[in-house]
Amino acid sequence: MGLVLTDISAIEAYRRDPVLGQRPSVALPFGKMRGLNLVRPRAAELREFDQRGYVSFSRPVHVLVPHRDMRMAANDVRWHVWSGSLPKSGAGFRRDAQDVFLASPELALLHYASHADLADAIVLAFELCGTYRLGGLLGFEKADPLTSAKRLNWFASGVQGARGAKRLRRIADRALDGSASPMETALAMLLSLPGTLGGYGLPSPRLNARIDVSSKNGLNQSKRYYVADLYWPEARFAVEYDSDRWHVGPERIGQDAARRNALLFQGVNVVTVCSQQIMSESKMDDVARIAARALGRSVRPRAREWRKRNRELRRAVLPHRVDGSGGCW
Repeated sequence: MGLVLTDISAIEAYRRDPVLGQRPSVALPFGKMRGLNLVRPRAAELREFDQRGYVSFSRPVHVLVPHRDMRMAANDVRWHVWSGSLPKSGAGFRRDAQDVFLASPELALLHYASHADLADAIVLAFELCGTYRLGGLLGFEKADPLTSAKRLNWFASGVQGARGAKRLRRIADRALDGSASPMETALAMLLSLPGTLGGYGLPSPRLNARIDVSSKNGLNQSKRYYVADLYWPEARFAVEYDSDRWHVGPERIGQDAARRNALLFQGVNVVTVCSQQIMSESKMDDVARIAARALGRSVRPRAREWRKRNRELRRAVLPHRVDGSGGCW
């Protein structure tokens, strides 16, 4: 008896409890034991799913089984069958409750990628590779990364031929590690995705990259390094996102100014972007042009119907809600 959740259902469990991703993996011998009672769902378990604390999960619920004959008729359940072996990266399952297990983030994303819009799946990959999880009172909260772009690539290579594997490889190639918020994800995706996906086609930045500050630069400062939201080291260019929520008040404004001054003194050109610029189509175009000039590039998307694709991308990456103060994340 037991349930193994995958796809968005597993992701929602990881979001509900950010510590889950750090728990030791559990080995479930998928594909090796035809009578694997440990992951053979029962109708009563599916009926009691809501009462067991999963009432807020989206529908359908995605359940993983090792054999087709383990599926059963059930409302609001989507079955995923996995009868083969899994690569070492992404092979482990996590125990959410006594008899509820979660597919690894890599396997869950593979199943999500098999049916989701590509941009939505890349957004999710940024979250899984980042230091935040959606949910909570503020819309997102800090959390340790669940995976990395490299691990997603390894996993995709290890399951070649599986449904969604090719798409997962495309997602892994576009995902970046280290995003700290949904708006940082949106900014990075808009700037770096190719024109065919509605992005501005600029080189991929490093996210939340450490920039060391020389102690011999003559400035009166206590910090020896700063962290840039988006950073292109070859061009010594950084883009900083000023959140409506966090970058307010005299003390924080002063800290931000000191950081920008120190980086400028180090030869790092810094551009600050706020949520109003990202949310505005025309102002975001201007941000892209400024970044392109700093990187020695030009923004001339050649994809047909680029503006239409850009708007579709914006719908996928930009938040659909604001915080209690009326501002974005």
